[in-house]
Amino acid sequence: MAFEEEWLKRIFNETDKNKSGKIDIEELQTDYFTNGEISRLTRKNFVQILSQYDSDKDNCITYDEFKAAIEQAERDFG
Repeated sequence: MAFEEEWLKRIFNETDKNKSGKIDIEELQTDYFTNGEISRLTRKNFVQILSQYDSDKDNCITYDEFKAAIEQAERDFG
């Protein structure tokens, strides 16, 4: 099942709180906890998640990187 472009853009834009066109570590972490997720993830875990999908290594995730990560997760986990 391919994710719809409109849905992906909406999720990305909701996470991109400062509307910079990129998701940084603070936005990623804030969005995770704002959505009610309670876990043992630390800032280090979020840095690892971010760096895994940050292909240009600018410490932010662009929409294209976000889309690629979601598509990879769909292939990996169906």
